Order: sequence, then structure tokens, then C-alpha cells
Amino acid sequence: MMTKKYLKRIKILVAGIWAIPSVLFLRFLRPFVLVRFGAIRSNRVGHFVTDACEQKALSYKEREVANRPTVNWYWVPDDTSNNQWALMVKRELPVNKAVRYLDFWNQKIAGGATHTIPATENSRDTKGLFENYNATFCFTSEENERARQWLLSIGYQEGEKFICVLVRDPIFLANDALLKEEYGGPVNKWSYHNYRDSDIDTYLEGLEWLADQGVWVFRMGKKMARPIKTKHARILDYSFSESRSDFLDVWLFANCSFCISTSTGPDQLSAIYGRSILYLNATPLGHLTSYYNCMWVPKTAAWQKTGEPLTLNETLRNTYFSSSFYQDVGIELQDLSSSEIKLYIQEFWSRYKGLWVDSLIEQSMHDRFWATLEDWKDYRNYHDWRHDQCRVSSEWLKKQSQKFLEN
Repeated sequence: MMTKKYLKRIKILVAGIWAIPSVLFLRFLRPFVLVRFGAIRSNRVGHFVTDACEQKALSYKEREVANRPTVNWYWVPDDTSNNQWALMVKRELPVNKAVRYLDFWNQKIAGGATHTIPATENSRDTKGLFENYNATFCFTSEENERARQWLLSIGYQEGEKFICVLVRDPIFLANDALLKEEYGGPVNKWSYHNYRDSDIDTYLEGLEWLADQGVWVFRMGKKMARPIKTKHARILDYSFSESRSDFLDVWLFANCSFCISTSTGPDQLSAIYGRSILYLNATPLGHLTSYYNCMWVPKTAAWQKTGEPLTLNETLRNTYFSSSFYQDVGIELQDLSSSEIKLYIQEFWSRYKGLWVDSLIEQSMHDRFWATLEDWKDYRNYHDWRHDQCRVSSEWLKKQSQKFLEN
């Protein structure tokens, strides 16, 4: 019995009969029109969202500077992390299954680089593309009405605010079908990301306070470790709801009033569609999402031997993307407490309502924070362009030690 991977190889070889002549013909046309091929990464929602939106934004930018007509053709794998997003992308970008074979053979034949769409490096908008070019994909009127009817079915009233909350835990990556297929079995390799996980229970106090303000709170996530423990009428554990779907996943993130997240893939939908984001327990600090309207609050990084919190410079020098690296250098990452999370939610809500004004002391602290960050050797890699509404929490800055901002 032939495996799925073996069948794919056969299809590629057979497709070469028509794809190779097509590639050569399109290269012949290059002096008149440049045709390029490329894939849109789709096995992880965050990359799928930002990569597709970047390609749409770049298509507008390239039209402004191109010295000849350029046509980009894309392909998306059959199995994707979100079928609704795949549908929306295919409605607005030239996506076709046949491009997979053109892309493959173009790369195999020497000289294909000119006809290859450059891959997105790290799904960070370091050039401000999303702010300056239309990068979103539209919902149809039927889709908007379907979502509206769902909201009304749970007791929502027209005009009420709702937010999406996504708190990362290790369950999804360990059980994701696409990653299991890619790696040939259970995905244990992602455990190095566990330093990014948080306990949903520590968010409950702040979320219930927010719900008391008249805001609907939807706890998001395709697969989560356990339900949220609340009986509040305005808090819905959508992650465990029978009505959860790829469609609502996308629509809710894209249309919420704002989003609360630990910094994980699907929150990119809220950012792309112009929703502000409160990042809590988001680590590492130097990796903050500076190209969106957001407020960032990291976990507390402390030296294991002394319990002393790291200064900002020490934090930046110890920017790692693996739990074991923090352990190896003797750093403990401590989650925010329930009371701290509530405090930062209250600050963010006040900013959202337009009621917060930083004092001169707080503004001075922010200026020193960004000055230190700009001196960091890796600053340009992550923050070449910065949104004017990106910040860390003022309340968080005030809680840091006197020497936190010292050089």
C-alpha cells in the first residue's frame, strides 16, 4: 500500500510533463512580465495569517515600485490549520493547486530564484506593511450574518463589546494532527516552548472584573488543557463549546473589541484587523510585538540562586526561545499573579476607554525603557519599524526595582 508521501512524489514527477515546459515558457516571458511562484505556510495559524497578509500587502507595494508587471501565483497545502482562513485567502489571492508543481520544478531548474516569491522570515512586520497597506481579507455579508446570529444565540445584545482571550498551554502543539503528520508521530519536540505557557486560573479574577464592566469574554483555543472555572454569565469557554468552528475562530478574533493573549499564533488575527492586544505573561521581553497596537507585560525573570529580578539589560542579554536555555543560565521565569493580571487588565481597560494618562514620571520610565531597548544589539532584527501605540504597562514598570532601568 503506497503511503501518502509516496503518492505526492509520483504526482510531482508526472506533473513535470507539463510543469517543466510551462516554467521555461514563463521564463521566456520575463522581459515583458515576471511570473513568480511561492507557497503560503499554513500548518500554524499565526504563520498562515501573517504570511498571507504580508503577501497581500507586498502585492500593493510592489505595484508602486516595479519596473515591469509582476504576477505572483501561490499554492496552499490541502491540509491547513484553519479552513476558513484558507477559504478567505483563496478568494482574494491567486491560489491554485497547480502552482505547487510549477514552484517545485522552477526551483529544480537552474536560474529559478528570480521566479520564486521570497519566503517570510519570521512572520514579524518589521517594515510597517500592515499599517501602510490593506492586508486584511474580507468576510462576506453571509458570514457576518452567520456570526451575528451565533452571538445573539448566546444572549449577546447588539452593540455590546466582546473580547477574545487566549492563554497558551502545551496541549495543542502536542496533539496537532498536521504536526504529527509532518514529524511522523506525537509531537514532543515542542516542549521547549513550555516557558510560554500560563495557568488559565490565574486570569479568572481579572476576566470576571472585566465581565462586570459589561464585556463578553470568550476564552479561545482549538485544544486546551482544561475548562475555565467560572459561572459568570458573560464569560464563555468557547474553546470547549460545541459551536466552536474554524469560521468562528477567525471571525471572533478579527471582530472582537480587543484581545488578551500570552502571545501565540491566533492573536495575530486581532492585530491584523486593527484590534489592540494586551499581552500577559508574554516572554521574552525583547521579542515584544512592537509593530501592533498593544500593551506587553512579561513574566518575571529572576536569578535562581538569589531570587533577584534581572535588570532590563540582563533580560535582553538573556533572550532565549527554549525553556532549557533559561534553566542552563540559572534564570527562573515566574508567572504573574492573579492580582497582578487583574491590575494590568484594569490599566489596559482604562487605556482602551481613553481614560489613562501617563504621568511625567511614567512617561520618563517609558522613554528610558525604549532607549535601552534601542541600544540592544538585536533591536533592528525585531523592531525595525515600531507602532506608535506599542508599549509596556506603566503599572508593570512602576513595580520593577530601582535598578531595572539602570545601565
